[in-house]
Amino acid sequence: MSRSGNWRAVARLRGREGREEALLYVGDTKAEVEENWKTAVGEVLAPEVYPRVNRVAIQQWNGSSNSGRWKDDSEVVLSVAPRTKPATPPEAPAE
Repeated sequence: MSRSGNWRAVARLRGREGREEALLYVGDTKAEVEENWKTAVGEVLAPEVYPRVNRVAIQQWNGSSNSGRWKDDSEVVLSVAPRTKPATPPEAPAE
């Protein structure tokens, strides 16, 4: 049974100690999240955070609605993070 918000895209950030992430997009299907995360990068992240993004993880919720965890399903590696926030969202490498 599919639940609302079962998938999400999370930006993985570099340059700081530990693992930092920023939520980009939550959706009902993997296809929806894959289609919309690129636009969300430019809309959600602050200009000073954007250059630190080097990966975007597509994750699925595993478990019940009140007990579970996010599990990586796939990851997009951004080859070069721009130094400034772009007018258009980044392009993911072709799969």
